[in-house]
Amino acid sequence: MEDNAQFREQSRLRLSMLHPEAILEQMDWNVKAKGNPDEVIIECQMTGILSFPNNCFHVAIIVSEVNDHYLAYNNLINDFIKETIRTDYEVRVSNDSFTNDNVLTTKELPFSTIVYLLTKKVTIDIEKIKSNFKSAGLILRIRDEIYWQKTEEILKQSVFLCHDSRDKTKFVDELYFALTGRFIHVWYDKRSLEVGDSLTAKITEGIKDCRYGILILSKNFLSNRKWIDVELQSLMTKQIHSGEKVIIPVWLDITEEDLKNEGYFWLLD
Repeated sequence: MEDNAQFREQSRLRLSMLHPEAILEQMDWNVKAKGNPDEVIIECQMTGILSFPNNCFHVAIIVSEVNDHYLAYNNLINDFIKETIRTDYEVRVSNDSFTNDNVLTTKELPFSTIVYLLTKKVTIDIEKIKSNFKSAGLILRIRDEIYWQKTEEILKQSVFLCHDSRDKTKFVDELYFALTGRFIHVWYDKRSLEVGDSLTAKITEGIKDCRYGILILSKNFLSNRKWIDVELQSLMTKQIHSGEKVIIPVWLDITEEDLKNEGYFWLLD
């Protein structure tokens, strides 16, 4: 029992790490044997996850071992949604993937049909489980220990987004979600800064802690000399001192001539 409790706590932390500020509801859930209310055949935790980018919710099942009882999961999901998510309380949702200034009730919030299954061990054919979920119109994403080992390695590959603020809506917001959707930790001023932070100090800290710096090269960026001096020089210094590739340039609607005209010949390599 203690091991199960530790596993649940670890899984809750992992969910919070990948879906910060987005947990709608968490509830312990037991399925008991027919005719014997003292016998628990499934002991799990159900979690509702709010997806800010899409203004919908997903469901997560935390269970230490997946065995033949997986056939009961579909009913578990339906009961959980009906008894918790659909109880008509208010949640704040997003206008632009970063703000949460609109209010919906949970009855209005659509279910994405995505189900995360967090488990230590799967003792039956995974394809059978996936097929069962698919037949119920659900999309299954299994998160076992092998998955988390790989994910935690990816999370170490953090990146710093170096860009001009005028390119946020056009490109950088979408890039941020593409990276975080692959569980890569991203330093992005829109998400990483808080009221009262020193911009220069936080940028310096973000560059220091990152593994890579993604440089969004655009005409807006090239015309913004102040932050080029701060961010680009810091990334160059980090690359020289580490002796490793740090800067990853991304060209956004610019040409070689644009870089040459601004004197950035080294970015053509």
